[in-house]
Amino acid sequence: MKKRMIATAICIVFVIAMVGCNANELGLINTIKAMLSLTEFTYEGTISCDVNKLGINEEYFEDYGYTDEDIEYMEQDLNSIKELLGASLSYHGVVSKADKKITFNLTMVGENNDTTNLFNIMLIEKVLYINEDMVYTYGLEPDSYETIDGVYYGVFDVDDLIHDYISSQKNYLVDEPYGMYPYFDDAASEDFINGAMAGYDVGLYDGYFNTDTKVEPAGTQDYKDGYQYGYDIGYSDGQFQKEQYNQDLEYFDGYEETLTQNIDATKIIKNMNMKNTVFSKSLEGIAEVLFKDFSLNLVKKSGNQYSVNTTAPELVNSASQTILYVLKNEALVKTTLKTIVDKLSDEELENIGLDPAHRDEVKDEIDAIEFPTGYEYEQMKDDIENNLDALKDQIENTMQLSFEASLEQTGDKSFDALSTITLKTHESNPLPYEMDGAIHIEFYMNKLDVADISKVNGPTSASIIINAPEDIYTELGIVYSTKEDLAGSKTVKAVLSSNQYIVDLSGLNASTTYYYQTYAIDQDGKTTYGTVKSFKTAADGVIAPPTTKPENGTTGKTTHNESNGDVDTGADSSTMVFFFVIALSGATLLFTAKRKRSVN
Repeated sequence: MKKRMIATAICIVFVIAMVGCNANELGLINTIKAMLSLTEFTYEGTISCDVNKLGINEEYFEDYGYTDEDIEYMEQDLNSIKELLGASLSYHGVVSKADKKITFNLTMVGENNDTTNLFNIMLIEKVLYINEDMVYTYGLEPDSYETIDGVYYGVFDVDDLIHDYISSQKNYLVDEPYGMYPYFDDAASEDFINGAMAGYDVGLYDGYFNTDTKVEPAGTQDYKDGYQYGYDIGYSDGQFQKEQYNQDLEYFDGYEETLTQNIDATKIIKNMNMKNTVFSKSLEGIAEVLFKDFSLNLVKKSGNQYSVNTTAPELVNSASQTILYVLKNEALVKTTLKTIVDKLSDEELENIGLDPAHRDEVKDEIDAIEFPTGYEYEQMKDDIENNLDALKDQIENTMQLSFEASLEQTGDKSFDALSTITLKTHESNPLPYEMDGAIHIEFYMNKLDVADISKVNGPTSASIIINAPEDIYTELGIVYSTKEDLAGSKTVKAVLSSNQYIVDLSGLNASTTYYYQTYAIDQDGKTTYGTVKSFKTAADGVIAPPTTKPENGTTGKTTHNESNGDVDTGADSSTMVFFFVIALSGATLLFTAKRKRSVN
C-alpha cells in the first residue's frame, strides 16, 4: 500500500508540476504537446545499479519467520549473483514506433561494458518476431524463421499465439483445479482439520470429475462430530473456489476475442496516438482553466531545458497543496472537466470509455459531483494533511527518494526527454534487499529525422522557409514577441510558394532580441507547438548571424553583403548549424538547420 501511495504521489505531482500560469510551465506544456504529436519516435531507457552494494535485510526476513540458516543461504546466493554479474549491471531498452511496427530490445551491460542481448521483439501488423535465443530459451515453436537487420527471428502468427495461450489457461482450470486450503488456527483439532481438507477437495473437484461422495470417517463419535464440522466448512470453501474458476472460464472466452481484435501493430499505434491526443487536450484544459492561477513552481528553465527536481517529502507537500486546491475550487474543477469533454472528438471519447451519444449526460454527471463544504471540508482537510504528514515521516525514516525530470530540444534530436529517479534506502527500510547506493532510472525520447533550411535574409525582415508535407497541415506559422513569455505576441501565417512554406517577418527593430514559437494546425484541427527560441537583430538592422560551430575544431568567419540583403556565412567547414531557424518535418517541430558554407 505504501509503495502504491508513493507512486501515486509521484504521478500526481509530476503532472501537476507541468500546469500553471507561469512562462516556464506553459512552455513545458507546449513542448510536451509537440512531443505527443510525433508520428515516429524512439523511447530509450536504462536501469542500472551497483550490484556489489546489494545486501540482505535480515530484519525483513526474520519478521516472516526465516531462520538464520535460511538467511545465510540467501546471502550465499546473492554473493554468487554478484560474482556472476560483476560490479555493475545495466539494462538498456528501446521501444521504437515507426512504419507501423513496434520494436522492443533489451540488453544487459556488465562492468566492462560487455553487452549481452536479452531479447529482440518486433510486431508488424499481426505478425510477431522474437529473436532466436529467446525462442530457444522458452521452448517456443515459430511458424518460420527470418533475418531482419542482422537479427535472426522466429516468426509467429499473433492470432495463433493468442488462441494457444487462452486454451492452455482454460484447460488448466478444467483439468487441474487447485486452491489454498482454509486457514486453521492453533486451537483447531486434528479431526476438524482432516475433515475440512477432505471437504475442500470434494467441494472444489465436484463438477469437474463428478466426485460428490462424502468420505465417512472412522473412530469415536467425538472424532466423527469434529470431522463432520470441519468437512462442512471445507466443502463450502471448495464450492466457492470452484465458482471463481467458472467465472475465470467465462472471462477467458471474452478475453480471447478482445486480444485478437486489438493486438495489431497498426491498431496499437493508432490507439497510442489517440491517447496522446486525449492527454494533450486534457493537459491543455487543466493548464488553461483549472490551474490558470495556481502553480507549484517546480518547473525550472535553463536555455532550452525544462526540469523538475524535487524529493519525496517535497512531493508529498506538493500533493497536499494540489488536493486541497482542487477541493476548494468546485466550480473551476467542473468547468475544467466539462471543457475537456467538449474538446474531445467522438472517437477520443470512445477511447477513454465514454459514449459520444451521451456527451451531455456525462457533463450532467460532472455537475452532480458533490464536493465537501463547511465542517466536512475542514475535517477532510485535517485528514489529508495528517495522512500525508504521516506518509512523509515514513518516507524520511525508510528511504530517500529524489525525482528529477528534464526535457530539452537540442542538436539533431528534436526532443531529448531525460528522467532520473534516484532511490536510496536507510537501515530501517521495509524492502527485502538493502542497498548502500542508488538506483538510477533514465530514459530519453528523440525524433528520427532532421529537416534542412535553405534561406534566411534581412536587413529588417526575415524569410523563414518551413519544410513540411503539403497534405498534413491546414495552417503553419509562427508567433513572435520581444518578451520571452511571448506576451503581446504577433502571429504570422506561412504562405505556400513554389512548394515551400515561407514566413515573412517585417518591421523588426534593430539590436533587439525576438522570441518565437512555431505552430501547425493539422486536418483534424489540432494545433501543435514548438519550444520558444530567439534571435537578435544587429545594431544596423541586419539580422545578426547565429553563433556557428565549425566542424573539426576549425575557426569560422562571417561576412555581410548588405547590397542584396543576404547574409553569407562561411567557415573552414562543409556545414554550419543555424539554431534560430525553424522547420517542420512531418508532424514534428524541428529547430535546427544546415547551410552550405560560402567561401569569401
